[in-house]
Amino acid sequence: MNSYKGLQVHMSPLNLFRGSAFLGKIYLRRDIYQDFQNPNPKPITISLLEHEITHIKRSSSYGNIKYPLNYWCSNTFRLNEELAAIKAEMKVRKIHGEKFEIEKRAKYLSSYYYLWCIKFNTAKKELTKIWNSI
Repeated sequence: MNSYKGLQVHMSPLNLFRGSAFLGKIYLRRDIYQDFQNPNPKPITISLLEHEITHIKRSSSYGNIKYPLNYWCSNTFRLNEELAAIKAEMKVRKIHGEKFEIEKRAKYLSSYYYLWCIKFNTAKKELTKIWNSI
């Protein structure tokens, strides 16, 4: 079994999303999980792990039932959680001198993937502000 910062990391059986966190465990898409197995995983892989760890850390203050309920039922809560996790992800990318595709992520945040929790222009503005603050 593999772990990152004390948390179990598994290959996602669904292979749909780049990564997800569920019940204190991290699940990665097959290609990302395979990179994680390397002695020196790519910064994008580490940034994704940091994103998911942020969700796990923040969810522990809410409990296993309340966090997902708030996440899926409240656009504001979901947006705030994603912005916090994206900030953790961005920090890793910036440290390694990598770019962050702000427009692409803004499109995801403003789409059905995140239940339209924010408008595209607002998401782009918020993500740019976070990137520039790091």
